[in-house]
Amino acid sequence: MAQASIEIHTKDVSGVPYIPFKGDAQHLFIVYIDSTGKKTALRGGPETNNPINAFIGDIKITNDNYNENHVDWSPNAPKIEIASGTDAEMQALVDKMWAKAEAINREGFDYKLPLIGHVQNSNAAVKEMIKAAGLEPKLPKHHDGKKIWAPGVDGHFTHTFMDTYR
Repeated sequence: MAQASIEIHTKDVSGVPYIPFKGDAQHLFIVYIDSTGKKTALRGGPETNNPINAFIGDIKITNDNYNENHVDWSPNAPKIEIASGTDAEMQALVDKMWAKAEAINREGFDYKLPLIGHVQNSNAAVKEMIKAAGLEPKLPKHHDGKKIWAPGVDGHFTHTFMDTYR
């Protein structure tokens, strides 16, 4: 009998310069795979695709089917399994993650890039969702065994200076 699982996936962030000793920046997101193979992604990012939202917009976390048409589709990117079990067990964990995501969405937290000080981005959202489910946040490694660089994974959510001007 196939088991369900929860994984942390990565995707190279285009447009972020390579940093020696850290490598290419990685965007993190969560993929839930049920026992039938259906995949669902929990991911965060700026609330719209307008580049200015990376500076003044809020973070928005979504819950979508994950397949070749998904914005983060990257089948050969590094990933790590963080939990496995029955569909019911894994769905209960995903429900806790989604409850945390909805709380973050309701709060209207600014999306903040690492380049401008305080960081609260998709990587911070993944960490917060994983912790809300009582799981340990783990980072995948590159295929060569090197650690990935996920800017913001140690960030936290707080209302920032920009929130006071809306």
